[in-house]
Amino acid sequence: MSQDGVYGWEWYKDYTQPVDLPGYFRAPPVHNSPIRLSEVTREYDWSQNGYQNIGQWIDMAAQDAGH
Repeated sequence: MSQDGVYGWEWYKDYTQPVDLPGYFRAPPVHNSPIRLSEVTREYDWSQNGYQNIGQWIDMAAQDAGH
């Protein structure tokens, strides 16, 4: 929530340096525009048998990261 009590996007004031994206991001974002992480990363839902799937998720993340 912003200082005026309205919900919306606000740039961080205390961190203005760009962040390097990991190589496994599907596509780089357009410069200077916010993106949803789900647009460039995988999503995992623990409520959908997460305790059974976590090993597979870890293996997929390792492969995406080149390991």
